[in-house]
Amino acid sequence: MPLGQFQELINDLRAFDFGQELQEIVADSAESLVELQRQQMLEGRGEDGEFIRPFYSENPYFKSVEAAARYAAWKQKITPNPKRPLDVPNLFIDGTLHKSLFAKVEDKTFSILAGASFGDKVFEVHKNAQGLDEESRKEFGATVTLPQITIRLREKTGLVITEK
Repeated sequence: MPLGQFQELINDLRAFDFGQELQEIVADSAESLVELQRQQMLEGRGEDGEFIRPFYSENPYFKSVEAAARYAAWKQKITPNPKRPLDVPNLFIDGTLHKSLFAKVEDKTFSILAGASFGDKVFEVHKNAQGLDEESRKEFGATVTLPQITIRLREKTGLVITEK
């Protein structure tokens, strides 16, 4: 590579604002974040990687363990998912909460919020349900962030990253 091209590449790399590019990628891919949140909730997983709590059998909303068990069995019929144990909530009845989810991206962070009027109350009860767990964040990185940052880096600097 001639010295002039090498200097141009160095200048292009210095001008490449990785943080800004990443923020734009995340903002442009907000619906992918929301879809990962929906999938994670349907599997009964919380942002901490654990199952969403309280379990039906632990939830004081139910007047008895038997009532919780009946509800859990009904939920399994309307939203079957082999990755979600019977006693684990998925916060889905008719889809209103799941459909109302949206991602808010600002100040280098993102949040998953609910537009449904009762969303805050649901997340107040199920404190670990809101947000992506490590597995979902890794999936977003592998399927969205990494491919997009590679494209932007090539477009703005000419640098091509290849896998070995």
